[in-house]
Amino acid sequence: MDNWELAAIGGVSFLGGVLYAVYFWLQSGEAFDGKKFGKSILSAFFAGVAFGAGSMAIDQLEVRDLLTAFTSGVGVTAVGGKVL
Repeated sequence: MDNWELAAIGGVSFLGGVLYAVYFWLQSGEAFDGKKFGKSILSAFFAGVAFGAGSMAIDQLEVRDLLTAFTSGVGVTAVGGKVL
C-alpha cells in the first residue's frame, strides 16, 4: 500500500468524525461551542492517524476498508467527545 492510500484511509476516518460532530451539533439545536467542537475534531484527527497507521498491513485498498475507516472515525469521535 502506498502513502496516498494510507492518507485516503486516514482522511476518510477523519471525515467520518467531523461529519459526526457537525451532524449532532446541528441536531442538538444548541449554540455553537468551539471548545466542544474542537474536542470532536481532535478525536477525529487521532482516529484518522491511528486508523491510517494501523492499515499499513493492507495489501490493496478496497471500498470496505474505506467504510470501516469512516465508521471507526465516527465511533472514536462519539466516544472521544464524551471522554475529553
